[in-house]
Amino acid sequence: MYKVNLLPPELMGWQKKVDKRQLIIITLGCLLSGLIILIYGKFLYDTYHLREQIQTMERELTQYQTEVANAKKLAAQRAEHEKAIEELQKIIKLKRVWGSTLDDINLNMPVDVWLTSLQIVHDKTKLPPNAETPQAATDEAGEDAPPVTESDEQTIIPNSPNVIIIEGKSGTTPSIGVFQKKLNELKYFSSVQLESMEVSNEDGTFKFIINAVLKESDTNAAESE
Repeated sequence: MYKVNLLPPELMGWQKKVDKRQLIIITLGCLLSGLIILIYGKFLYDTYHLREQIQTMERELTQYQTEVANAKKLAAQRAEHEKAIEELQKIIKLKRVWGSTLDDINLNMPVDVWLTSLQIVHDKTKLPPNAETPQAATDEAGEDAPPVTESDEQTIIPNSPNVIIIEGKSGTTPSIGVFQKKLNELKYFSSVQLESMEVSNEDGTFKFIINAVLKESDTNAAESE
């Protein structure tokens, strides 16, 4: 059976010519679109990978910051402990042995005088007029004094004893005066003052309080170990 194509020649498919220029443009467009898709896909992958790296670095940075803060805290604690150890070593170096002082007080005590209390304290009110305590020096320094740090506040340094408070009783008032005079002649004290004296209502004896201020520069007042 024969087929007859009644279409005009310009519409017949077997005679249709292919436009090479259009084909090239279409091909280039497809290639360009594919390249753009590949580049965009790589961009998305790199962006995701970079975001992961940034998050990892942020976690590591937080960890490092914590470690640095802990290291600074440990360094501050170490400095504070070293200062405390240094001050304790000074205290130990200047540790006083009161045996000889107490023995001499006992030897110079009249027979009718006996002690009821003896305290070795730091009392700045009993110091000589020219003496200066560390706190007084700080107050006088005013604004020129260095700021007090946290470690300075936490390191408590006890003051050295400078006063012996002697309380006792005597049968006569002259014995109290003799006792005060003998104490004043000892090499340990810069001054010996009778703070108070009164008659006891219980037994008629005389109660007294004597303040003996230690010589700060006298090494015999308290021997170092």
